[in-house]
Amino acid sequence: MNHEHKKKMNKMNEKWLMANLRRILEKVPGVEVLGIKGPRAVGGDIRYVSDFVVRVKISGVGEREVGVEVKRELRPWMVPVLKEVVRKQFPLLVFSRYISPPLAEKLRENGIWFADMCGNVFIEIPGKFLVFVKGNKLRNEGYGDSFPLISRGGAHVYLFFLVEGPEVKMNYREIASHCGVSLGSLVKIIGGLKKAKVISGERSHYRVEHPSFLLELWVRSYLEKLKPFCFTGRFTWKHGSNFRNLFEVRDISFGIGGEFGGEVLTEYLRASSVNLWVRDEDMEHLRRYLGLMRSREGNIFVFRFPGIHVFQYKKKKYGKIFLVSPPVIYADLLEKEDPRTFETAEILRRRFMKWTLS
Repeated sequence: MNHEHKKKMNKMNEKWLMANLRRILEKVPGVEVLGIKGPRAVGGDIRYVSDFVVRVKISGVGEREVGVEVKRELRPWMVPVLKEVVRKQFPLLVFSRYISPPLAEKLRENGIWFADMCGNVFIEIPGKFLVFVKGNKLRNEGYGDSFPLISRGGAHVYLFFLVEGPEVKMNYREIASHCGVSLGSLVKIIGGLKKAKVISGERSHYRVEHPSFLLELWVRSYLEKLKPFCFTGRFTWKHGSNFRNLFEVRDISFGIGGEFGGEVLTEYLRASSVNLWVRDEDMEHLRRYLGLMRSREGNIFVFRFPGIHVFQYKKKKYGKIFLVSPPVIYADLLEKEDPRTFETAEILRRRFMKWTLS
């Protein structure tokens, strides 16, 4: 009975979103909504699963079928992820609760259509059709800002599924041990992921069904909850931006991330900063060994090391080095609104997390 109730609630939520999307688009001059369907693959040979598909008739253009990506809270770092879909030439419309004027401009610059609950809209067929509405304010209509899946404990679990996925064959106790969270917390987090249709499965076999949403949950939980909690300080040292001197450190456990992690993995970026993840017992030793000095302008950011995955990376020009896992570096690169780090994040995702693009 409980399972049937959940299915019914998900169906109701889906219908509510479809009805509101139709309501917003039908107010757009020159746009006629012909139909809205639920999740399915769009885009021909390249697999991309949209949350919805809307069929519209645009004045002077004709009929178009457009994939709809639902984002409860749209953030600047999500734009390059959405741009990746557009890059593959999928017609894409982002539907969100509210899109601020700066984000509206950013989406327009990247050719990403959008609509929100406030009536802000962007639809463009170059040289044929253009509607751009921004600045409508968000009113308190009971949608709320809270998102229970965004949490520090959740971050550890999302990272685990990103590193081990898309198929995970472990039971609750094994996953909880890997993630460093309590069994009770894990039950709630996995329950939330199932409810949101991010993962499926029972007991000792799980599958990630919506990898792009899992990645979004990870980035938000990491940047908003986990990373600030682990932050120890900002430092400078005598080597400036020559971070390759870090490779000479021996007998101290730490993982390299941030911009320099992106440079090592992609060789596309020239890093201006580095993140170091250090175990508590090695913190003072590392600071003395590297001669780190606290500074508000420092380019070395140090974090405590609670369960962040580290892997050994081998490359001729670097030798053996220890990096935090690609999803951590990916999230670090999205934190700054900088085109060069966004581009590096896109390259890193295609090389090391390709399965999350499906």
